[in-house]
Amino acid sequence: MNIVLWIVQVLLVIMYGIAGATKAFNTAKTRESINWTEGRTDNSVRFIGTAEMLGALGMILPMLTGILPWSTPLAGVGAVARPNPGDYNGAYPEERIQSPTNEYPVAGTGSVCRGW
Repeated sequence: MNIVLWIVQVLLVIMYGIAGATKAFNTAKTRESINWTEGRTDNSVRFIGTAEMLGALGMILPMLTGILPWSTPLAGVGAVARPNPGDYNGAYPEERIQSPTNEYPVAGTGSVCRGW
């Protein structure tokens, strides 16, 4: 079970890290591909990306280093509880449709929270 949790954690770190890095470092590409960025400043999009990258690190580093390992499930709860900016914006109802690709990270993060 422990090996499965590590595999899921590494996959989630990669997924959240790539998503966050795209928002934080390539804002122009993010603006072209994601509708909720319209009407937001570049700094707010970068902030969301940075928060996703830090959350990804928070899901693996505490348990990996042994420093405050109880914070690993808390980082998972934070990743699941964070609102989708498209839902928060409310301007694009078509983005509120829950697709399976949105559910996989939530299920994976939930299993990490439950497993540790």
